[in-house]
Amino acid sequence: MKKTLLVLCCLAMTSGAAWAVDYSTMSNDQLSAQRGALYNATQEE
Repeated sequence: MKKTLLVLCCLAMTSGAAWAVDYSTMSNDQLSAQRGALYNATQEE
């Protein structure tokens, strides 16, 4: 059981790193568009 939990935790950590966004490569316009998308999102989104 502990091995299974350890494997699941490792998979979750590696998949989180794979989906991470590198914001340093984005322009100011792209960043502000992302911020606007988050603020203007509805509860359903």
